[in-house]
Amino acid sequence: MQYIDQSYKDLRLTLTSSINLDHFSLLRSKTIKLEGLTLTLYIIGESHIIHYQSKYQSFYEIFACQCIENDDILLSSTLDELMQNSLDLPNYKYSFALCVLSEAQEEQNTYDHSLTFTFPKNSVTSIGVKLQNKHIAIKTLHSYLNEQKYIYTSQKIQYKD
Repeated sequence: MQYIDQSYKDLRLTLTSSINLDHFSLLRSKTIKLEGLTLTLYIIGESHIIHYQSKYQSFYEIFACQCIENDDILLSSTLDELMQNSLDLPNYKYSFALCVLSEAQEEQNTYDHSLTFTFPKNSVTSIGVKLQNKHIAIKTLHSYLNEQKYIYTSQKIQYKD
């Protein structure tokens, strides 16, 4: 795999109801079924994609150094705009929070499911998923060792009663 020098400052969050996965370098994937949702986790050359799918709706979360352009965008935010976002979908409440640190946090592996990829030069992307009370909690780590930055995200998705 060829190393691509990217900056964490170029990260952006996009939620969209459709995406062509052929436009991404899919490095690793895993499918999980929890609480009526099927989650497909992808680690991509640019960061991560999570496909949330239920009998009610389907959408993709793309967190990458790439601007996504299509007619189905639900939310698009740059890193500066991002720190905390939430979105009310027809059947779900979705929230996203972000933290940029200069040192890695020691994480307890308390996830029910996880997916990790180590890039050249030891940068890492990892995704952890667990069922927590009545919602699904997702945590990710994206390390940008060329800038000594560690990007942690926390996502929650919960079915609206």
